[in-house]
Amino acid sequence: MNPIRLRGPADVLAVLPFQLGYHPHEAVVVVAVSHRSIGLVQRLDLPPADEVDAAVDALLPALERERPEAVLLVGYESAQSSAVPVLDALRDACEQRGMEVLDRLLVREGRWYAVDCATGCCPEGGAPLPAPEDTPAVADFVAMETAPLSDREAVTRQLDPDPVRSAEVAAAIRQVGPRTTWRAAGRTLGRAPAGAAFGLARGDLPDPVTGALPLPPPPTVPPFLRVVGSRSCKEPPAEVLDGDLEREAEWAAEAAAAERARDARRLRQLSGWAVVCDVSAGRPPLDGLAPEEVADLALSLRDVHLRDGLIAWFSPGTLPLEALDGDLPDQLRSCLPRASWVGARRSRGRAIAARRLQGRLVELCRMLPAEEAAPALTVLAHVAWCVLGDGALARAAVERALALEPDYRLAQLVAAMVNVAFRPTVTA
Repeated sequence: MNPIRLRGPADVLAVLPFQLGYHPHEAVVVVAVSHRSIGLVQRLDLPPADEVDAAVDALLPALERERPEAVLLVGYESAQSSAVPVLDALRDACEQRGMEVLDRLLVREGRWYAVDCATGCCPEGGAPLPAPEDTPAVADFVAMETAPLSDREAVTRQLDPDPVRSAEVAAAIRQVGPRTTWRAAGRTLGRAPAGAAFGLARGDLPDPVTGALPLPPPPTVPPFLRVVGSRSCKEPPAEVLDGDLEREAEWAAEAAAAERARDARRLRQLSGWAVVCDVSAGRPPLDGLAPEEVADLALSLRDVHLRDGLIAWFSPGTLPLEALDGDLPDQLRSCLPRASWVGARRSRGRAIAARRLQGRLVELCRMLPAEEAAPALTVLAHVAWCVLGDGALARAAVERALALEPDYRLAQLVAAMVNVAFRPTVTA
């Protein structure tokens, strides 16, 4: 991908909303610049006068870890000079730490102002913000299917559940219980039956009265199976330990059946996730899925090992596949498409694929009822942060996940990464 070229402060201001994902208001934005490229971008609400020092302290640690060649400071304000105190404090703090402040800019009522211009080259009354169509760099973002939302609140609103679809999925989950999965017969999804696309089609006939499919019972799990670390640990009953060969054979058969049932369930669920991972140009939207299929996707994330496997696949390098449970690495390789959104070198195609993946995860989250949404929201937050560096969407998703399940451990960990601006390296 050709580098995005910025001709000056006006171009930087034109592309910042595309970098952030929304148009900032009443905020201070800190831009790290290295090798003539924009690096870390941080945004914080304009603090009141008595909290300026706390705001600076919140922004500096991540900036120091970035070690930029220079820093650009931008204040978005509605009242004249209301952003100046925090810009002053940030300039002083950066200079004390040996970071060059490239420029300080103010944006107000559609115009921008250079705070430190001493040569008279900048209009005293400010200059109008450039129109997107007049900024070549914006065309590059548009080509990567990127467009900023109206404000920070709009980022959160895009995760609001669809009341109709989420109710349908909730009903499908209640039909079989919160931890049971099932198979669904095919419905139309693009050119292929939805069930076939998911690997779920079966020959059973629907109930003639309700039209519902007969649902198989949940797989029987022997009581002596427990989870230790990342793998199943089989604990035979006492009579097996005492040398009861007949019971030992029964125990081994039950354990093998339980593992086969688990593997079959995972293969079916991963074939569903392959549909979510389809980022091709002609991909069908996820709203073509049946409620039972969406419910199966949601419930699959309650299998923590499968959830972690999806994260490892979506964000290669953040979790080694070898650390996953049993045959799950091979199942991921056989069921899911290649992660075309990551690679050794950045490219426009990879950026587009990443945006499409993120968009499909947003679409999925909107279809889920509140009681099953936290895991999917957390997966979305991980992808938004680790793959795309989209802090706004990552924060919105993980905050909603924690509001639904405050003790959800993975959401707590992702929130901690976002809060300290730590991004694990994603590799090919």
